Amino acid sequence: MSALVDQAEAALRAGRAAEACSLLERALAGGLDTRTQTEARSMFGLALLTTGAVEQALPHLQAAVTAEPGEAMFRYNLACGLERAGQMDAAVAEHREAVRLSGGMAPLKLALGNALVLAGHYAEAIAVLQPFVAGPNAAKAVIRNFAQCLHATGDMHGAIDQAQRIQPPDIAAADAQGRADALLLARLYQGAMYYPEATAIGEALVARDRGDGEAAALLAPLALWTDGPDAARVIIERALETNAGSPELMVQLLGYNDAVDDALLARIGSIAGSDAMPAPVRGELLLALAQYHDRAGDPDRAWELATQGNALVPTAEPRDWRGTLETHLQLYRDVPPVEVSVDATPHFYLCGAPRSGQSLVQSILAAAPQVASAGERGALLPHLLWRTAEIAGMVATQKAALYTELEQADRRGLTRLLGADAGLIVDKNPSNLAVAGSIARVHPHARFGASLRDPADVALSIYLRGFSSAYDYAADFGQILDHLDYMLDAIAAWEGEGLEILLLDHAALVADPAGQGARLFDWLGIAWNESYLAPENRTQPVPTFSAAQVRKPVGKGGSRGAAPYARHIEPFAAQIDALRAKQVRLLEQTG
Repeated sequence: MSALVDQAEAALRAGRAAEACSLLERALAGGLDTRTQTEARSMFGLALLTTGAVEQALPHLQAAVTAEPGEAMFRYNLACGLERAGQMDAAVAEHREAVRLSGGMAPLKLALGNALVLAGHYAEAIAVLQPFVAGPNAAKAVIRNFAQCLHATGDMHGAIDQAQRIQPPDIAAADAQGRADALLLARLYQGAMYYPEATAIGEALVARDRGDGEAAALLAPLALWTDGPDAARVIIERALETNAGSPELMVQLLGYNDAVDDALLARIGSIAGSDAMPAPVRGELLLALAQYHDRAGDPDRAWELATQGNALVPTAEPRDWRGTLETHLQLYRDVPPVEVSVDATPHFYLCGAPRSGQSLVQSILAAAPQVASAGERGALLPHLLWRTAEIAGMVATQKAALYTELEQADRRGLTRLLGADAGLIVDKNPSNLAVAGSIARVHPHARFGASLRDPADVALSIYLRGFSSAYDYAADFGQILDHLDYMLDAIAAWEGEGLEILLLDHAALVADPAGQGARLFDWLGIAWNESYLAPENRTQPVPTFSAAQVRKPVGKGGSRGAAPYARHIEPFAAQIDALRAKQVRLLEQTG
């Protein structure tokens, strides 16, 4: 019977999975010694996986591990089965055991790295995959995964460096994978604000295939950020002529057009409600429809669509934001500031909540010639936020060395992005608030600010929009309010530690933009000019949901607010009132 097992192994290696299954069934029905039977069950499970019979495969794979828990390859085979079944955390655990039991065999470590990527454990995947991308002959698939990890953890420039390695030399002649690699690099360029480079790739992709909806969907926001919503709408409408069923294009169209044809609107709604469409895609469409109906003045329909859409979007495991804050408060007390030149370029970090006016403040600041806008960069987040527990466990010298290394690396990255002549660098990312003290230790000249807007308006605006899984609270209205409460407490905590944070009342800025603008610039030590408020002078690209709004006169571009949704948010009234009171106290205390 063992000969059948050998034949099955040969068949499986040759890609004849059905034949291998037949041979192994015969072998397992006969008399095999214990060891060979265990090996046959694991192999049978692997063969079943290859045929797509995942549920049938798992019991055999698990039985082999139960019989011989110390065999690395049995663990690996089970991990593959769990991956196919979508049980990613369990798969990662089995991959870890396979690596440990094998003494760190390279193929098993690579499999662990790929599983970590699939499971969304990007920071850990970087450490595992790093050795496999170091050489000039690294596999493209590994480089692709590594670039994805760097992007997900905020290292946009590192991701670009990797994606450039797999860029096809001729996009027009590229195959499907080459086209995907080109699109990846274009999206990375877009995120890093290298708009000409992103546009060039996007245009090449559209020239390759006029019906490439993803390429057109990439070009549309680039046109929005550089030329305004009308230019973006033209790109989308042209692309829809040859790619009428593209969900990406439909999302973009709903964002840039307030008068979508009724028939098209109905078709988009039908696609969004179809179980044949992947849940995340349906979620994006439903949220885009929610925003469209909000702008159209139909709050009941907008709320209904947003609730449906938020139930479908992927969500990450919630971060302990308050615990993270406490850790970085202690790090701020314990770690000395990095020694930098007195002439080092100062940073101004806007750390307020999403949808609360940070983009408007950033665009006004960026109108000043000596100010450089880094957009929503967040390059320090993967090294400070994602590594919070690791940093807390370091000895004092390790912490100091890390912060020094981060200062040098971040300075090089900013010089690469913005040049060396900026008088002030303004960056915007709400997640920076949790680690503001550590940022201040990395960049001792850094100062911080936050625009505070009515909590109900902010929460409603977030709820109507699709955010990435990094915003782990954004799909639940109550959790959004909880997060806003944490952010107010975080501002108070950092101020209590002596961190300089300028608080701007968004309502006051809208009511008196010249007065509030002068206050902001005076606090930063920059000469104020009222011309910075003019939309035509606020033309630096702002990659954000608010990109179109910040191009309008101050006070004319914002959303309608939460008032029309009073019936829907009434259950949260007490929490909203408490947030408003806390926010008023903060603004009064800081003047």
